[in-house]
Amino acid sequence: MSIYEKAFEKSDKTDAVLLVDGKKLHVNKALLSYHSTHFKTLFNAEKSVKEVKIKDVNFKDFAAFLSLVQDQPIIPTTLGAVSHRFGSLATGENSNRRQVRIGSSGGAWNQCVRKG
Repeated sequence: MSIYEKAFEKSDKTDAVLLVDGKKLHVNKALLSYHSTHFKTLFNAEKSVKEVKIKDVNFKDFAAFLSLVQDQPIIPTTLGAVSHRFGSLATGENSNRRQVRIGSSGGAWNQCVRKG
């Protein structure tokens, strides 16, 4: 099992699955919704759906991007392209919140990440 898959294993804290490149990322809807308006909109629109397919993004890049809100984030060199598409994630512990913004977020939701 890769570090990407291990970081998103099913647990008692996860309540949704994001399917990327045929692989499952078990996530917590409230956590992602808190840190991203994209996921807040997605999960509010798809309340009864437990699995959501995410298209046109590399699994490792996307898992690393989502890991930014976890205790031990995965930081690859290709994070900028995914951040551009999905915007920024606010991260931090307790009162030491910081905004993680990599690359430009203008028009991020309409951009496609090309595999390569």
